[in-house]
Amino acid sequence: MSAYPEILSAADEARSESRSDEYNQPSSWKQYVDHVVDGGDLGTWVSKGKTEGIFEGVPAGLDFIMAEECRLGDDGNTILNSHIWRTTDGRVLSTGTGVEYWDTTSGTLKSSYSGFVTDKPFTGNSTLLGINFCTGVERWQYVELSSGKTTEYLVEHQRTGTNERTSIYRKADGSGENRFQSKRANQLESVLARFDIVGTWERIESDGSSSVITHSPALGGRTICGCCSHRKADGTTEELASRVMWWNTGRNTVCFHVVGNTGGSLMGEMVSLSHEDDCATMVSRCSGSNANGIPLSITITEVLKGDTLVSTCTDFTVGDRTANPDWIGVPFIWKRTGRD
Repeated sequence: MSAYPEILSAADEARSESRSDEYNQPSSWKQYVDHVVDGGDLGTWVSKGKTEGIFEGVPAGLDFIMAEECRLGDDGNTILNSHIWRTTDGRVLSTGTGVEYWDTTSGTLKSSYSGFVTDKPFTGNSTLLGINFCTGVERWQYVELSSGKTTEYLVEHQRTGTNERTSIYRKADGSGENRFQSKRANQLESVLARFDIVGTWERIESDGSSSVITHSPALGGRTICGCCSHRKADGTTEELASRVMWWNTGRNTVCFHVVGNTGGSLMGEMVSLSHEDDCATMVSRCSGSNANGIPLSITITEVLKGDTLVSTCTDFTVGDRTANPDWIGVPFIWKRTGRD
């Protein structure tokens, strides 16, 4: 017997008792919240596709991008949803907000939604038909009033991966459907679209050796792992430092963790990201300690233009004093030599 007793949440218990072909109503609001939170459904989701013309006021054949947000509200007593649906050229097709809640009278889960399709209002009400707690699939009935017309839909929400979801809206009369294949929003991806440092960067030294930095995506592009090494003139290579870069939701910015080969480490974050013409400039501030435990802090400014990266270090402190080694304030020029 394990030394640690197994503790199951309401959602865990439901999963353990559910079959892959069985749909049930949650027994309580708490069980449903556990299902949503434990299943990773909260957050911002982005889908791209083509409209199918099943929603009143939205014509078929338009390329779109939609962002949806799901979060807890009212101290966890409701779940709040919102969306903005645009064509790929930026025209707003629909926007709206809604709330999921426990209807104590019927003992079922319901949702109320409202918003606009183009410039006309719509309202919608949903009732949960059932959940397969084994697979995480939810089935809802959704009735929408838009432009004076009432349409009933059958909706299925599927978990197709840790960061992937599929929602299928089918007209109840069988006349059409629209699938929304969503991915969890990745803020780091949008930063890298403006500051693309992925690849191998090299700087030739005066003695014929070279410094090399590689930046590679990991965890589906949710982190960038970097390694800095020194290639000596005799062909041998020494690794100098490694860096992990990710989007910190709590800090609402890019964060870094740098570890050196002597044991020192720095934590940092992006202070600003700006553009001018075809140049992008990222300013970061890092602090930590060296291998002897002495506090360090430094500001790093990186200017990216195509396949050229210029990095400059300033504001370097060691302990409680400002330090000015000969590399402070000197621009280091790196050339991208590949993207693998």
